[in-house]
Amino acid sequence: MATYKGIQGYSVQKLSDDPTASETAGQLWYNSTSGKFKISTEGGGSWATGGDYPAALRDGGQAGTQTACLGFAGNPGSSQICAKYNGTAWTLSGSIGTGRYALGGTGTQTAALATAGYSGTTLAVVEEFNGTSWTEVNNLTVAAYSSTTFGTQTAAVTTAAVWVPYPTFNTTAYEYDGTSWAAASAIPSARAAATGFGTQTAGMVTAGYSAVPSNPINTNGLDTIIDYDGTSWTVGTGTINTKRQIAGASGTAALALLFGGAVGGGYTANTESYNGTAWTEVANLATSRYPNGSPAGTQDAALAFNGTDAGSVATEEWNDPTYTIKSVTVS
Repeated sequence: MATYKGIQGYSVQKLSDDPTASETAGQLWYNSTSGKFKISTEGGGSWATGGDYPAALRDGGQAGTQTACLGFAGNPGSSQICAKYNGTAWTLSGSIGTGRYALGGTGTQTAALATAGYSGTTLAVVEEFNGTSWTEVNNLTVAAYSSTTFGTQTAAVTTAAVWVPYPTFNTTAYEYDGTSWAAASAIPSARAAATGFGTQTAGMVTAGYSAVPSNPINTNGLDTIIDYDGTSWTVGTGTINTKRQIAGASGTAALALLFGGAVGGGYTANTESYNGTAWTEVANLATSRYPNGSPAGTQDAALAFNGTDAGSVATEEWNDPTYTIKSVTVS
């Protein structure tokens, strides 16, 4: 026996304006203003253009989230720049005390940490940002550059660096408690220019290279990951698809996004997503770049800026999923 629904079909809302796409995914409605049927769709992640950075730089540090990000230092000129992003535009903030590049960075927009780096000489200098100004605090035990630092301002890890005396590659790692640095467990194998994710008790490092050849990624690039539980390091599950150094990072040790980076003879726009087991290639950056391994943002909402030979002011925002309102064609 036929039902009312079978005879009459489903009701469709009549609206004068389109609703928010993310709140109506999969729903159909009639827009009386445009005279068209509309549907909201949910798609895979993609990069979109954000507000331009105040200076064309590379090799800087970053901290925070996509809508509350902090960028600091960089090259050329061993810059002292510091800028805040609100999800739309960048504004200059208090300059970092020691201009540098190839540094580590982590934390939030109002509680960031900058570690080591290079400024004509290899540095051990560490600074903290309180949302307004930078203050120099206790130095690292050993000067380093091209390190990765992850965690928070008061509970951080730094490792995977080129250490003094150059070019020392070793398995050194240090922990910061908000006041002082102490030696942590050694990483399983020496690497530098890697990318870090997560916290001091649930961290991950991947990419980078294991020596200083003329073409490090082609010759000694690493695709493995190593996990840190606050006590020891172990080789993790899954390998990245594209070997690279000084790549961008967002997310945690279990849900991560890896993007950009330097490869043999150039840079990549490749972006990979990690679910705790495997890495999957997703939509590429619009601009090939190397964001320097400082973590900021989440797997679903990341930010990429700076990082080309000539420096770059371009900012890109990653959003996953993306929502789109489309007109329905009736024929």
